[in-house]
Amino acid sequence: TLGRQTAASLSPVSTFDGALGRWSRGPFSAGAFAGTQPDVTTWGFSSGVTEYCGFVDWQPRANAGRRASATIGGVSSYDQGHPNRDFAFAQASLQSLRWFAAAAQELDFNRAWERATGDRGVTMSSGYAMARFTPGVRVTLSGGYDGRRTVRLWRDRVTPETDFDDRYRQGAWLGTSVEPSRWLRVSADGRYRTGGGDETFTWSGGLELRRFARAVSSVRLRASLYDSDRSESRLFSGSIGLEPWNGAHLEAGGGVRETRDPFVGLTDRAAWESVDADVALGGRWFVLASWDHERGDVSALQRILLGLQRSW
Repeated sequence: TLGRQTAASLSPVSTFDGALGRWSRGPFSAGAFAGTQPDVTTWGFSSGVTEYCGFVDWQPRANAGRRASATIGGVSSYDQGHPNRDFAFAQASLQSLRWFAAAAQELDFNRAWERATGDRGVTMSSGYAMARFTPGVRVTLSGGYDGRRTVRLWRDRVTPETDFDDRYRQGAWLGTSVEPSRWLRVSADGRYRTGGGDETFTWSGGLELRRFARAVSSVRLRASLYDSDRSESRLFSGSIGLEPWNGAHLEAGGGVRETRDPFVGLTDRAAWESVDADVALGGRWFVLASWDHERGDVSALQRILLGLQRSW
């Protein structure tokens, strides 16, 4: 395959512009690709960062509702011709009617310039594991460990809520969700992390109402608490989704976040509001619009996104 593509079985790679070749025999396949990463700002073609990858994939045929897959590979990237990152990765998943489990690990091979900054020759740079169990139709239990480094992801919007999740998502976690009716879902989870002499806990709870009234597609409420010896943070958010007519979806949301430093007694506050709209005009034309306003104790930020899309 040639052109812009997403390698579904190569999650560390994501999107690239280039060429990919794959050879398959039975449940096994092997392949390689070479390409460039899109421009960070415009998402257009860029030759700044090039990357090369080889991989081996195993995906046996599904049997009685059970599915499994495993992939191992290696990636080498260069920024403006200079060595950027070299790492190996492994990932696996297992799924049945009631179970789902997945795990991934990355192993970085650090070159001389990286070792000069204090890194070891080989580092376990990113690890993630999770499992989900559904003992009944309306109950789900989940748990896992997130050791991935905080990195900037491709997002349309960054808010105090996404910043909260990025900052406090690492650690072991355990959660559950219950659906007492087809229109109500209640969830809760706790996360624990220790390191650098700091022991931290994050607690979150959520409530979601779905299709409980005409033209109201969803109502979501969330509360998260973060406590450690060094800081305390509280986040409350909510949103409502509306479908006033066929082909139109509107969603409005907002929230507030407070972070307190117990040593100096200072509290930093941030709040945000947002409105999103997706409207079908007919003839495969769609209008997309988004507005959000974020304000804090020091500064404020407003963003407006408008788009016109046609599908073929």
